[in-house]
Amino acid sequence: MTFTLPNGNYFLTYRYGTRDLAGVAFNKLAVNGTTISPNLDIPSAAGGQYKQFTLQQNVTVTNNQLTFGIWTMNGQGSPVSSLSLTPGSIPLGTTLTLGMKFAAGTQVQ
Repeated sequence: MTFTLPNGNYFLTYRYGTRDLAGVAFNKLAVNGTTISPNLDIPSAAGGQYKQFTLQQNVTVTNNQLTFGIWTMNGQGSPVSSLSLTPGSIPLGTTLTLGMKFAAGTQVQ
């Protein structure tokens, strides 16, 4: 997949759903032609079958193009549930808490 974006730094988040047992499904991930995970066993990394797994990394967009590739290594594979890009970069390992607070009685539409 190729995305057209403004040049700059981005924080990339992949979210997976696992359906296979550990040791069965292996994926290869690449961003901008660089392999970031050559043989990822997502169920093992997630802690077992039917578990959520999130992988995050900082990426740099040049020439207004970001390429993303995912390959199944053995005929099995965990699907990418979502892929998100946030402008800027975030120190890896940072815990992000997203949410909004509203005064009591506030209606949100």
